[in-house]
Amino acid sequence: MGRYKEQSLIEQLALLIEENRFKEALSVAKSINNYEYIHSLSIEEAKQLYSLIGELQKRLSAKKEELSSAIEMRNKVKKAYLW
Repeated sequence: MGRYKEQSLIEQLALLIEENRFKEALSVAKSINNYEYIHSLSIEEAKQLYSLIGELQKRLSAKKEELSSAIEMRNKVKKAYLW
């Protein structure tokens, strides 16, 4: 995370989501998820964080759908040709 050190955690999260780097985005989100940090945010930062978490959730849900579809297709091929 070298290049992200100068950025706030919220800025890091935004960039990682934008770059579709979900594993790293989840790691940053976990580090943000503590009482002291959340309660130290300004109203604007809290709104931005809320929006970013929503965007991350939306993108991960889409990925989950893609993966489910691929798994379903694999299972259909397996049933049709391998059993």
